[in-house]
Amino acid sequence: MKSEAKQVISSSLLSVALDVVEALKNKDMNALASYVHSTAGVRFSPYGHVDVQNDLQFSASQLSSLLSSTQVYQWGVYDGSGDPIQLTFQDYFARFVYDVDFANPHMIGNNVAVGTGNMINNIQQVYSNSSFIEFHFTSCF
Repeated sequence: MKSEAKQVISSSLLSVALDVVEALKNKDMNALASYVHSTAGVRFSPYGHVDVQNDLQFSASQLSSLLSSTQVYQWGVYDGSGDPIQLTFQDYFARFVYDVDFANPHMIGNNVAVGTGNMINNIQQVYSNSSFIEFHFTSCF
């Protein structure tokens, strides 16, 4: 792919990512649903390690009711302790999805993993033919 074509794709990916972050910030699940893949849905991984066997996936039509749902889901396990993450979507959203103001990050990685943690970030292996944006904060606490 030519460098110019890569720049256009990279620029439009960033634009979409900014729109998605704005939808998340506003808890606008209908706007978010418009970006969800029609057959694969949207996957929620609590950390940079994507667990294709256990991460929860939802269709676009399921998103609108998730914030008001009282159903408790198993979202994975807490990094470090291995204890199960059992939360409603609203609590998961507040803890793992929009827990800081991602609309105003310290850094944005465009096809570059910026943050590190105890778990191996495998996004490039799981989504090998895809691009990604990371909204990163140098410290959250």
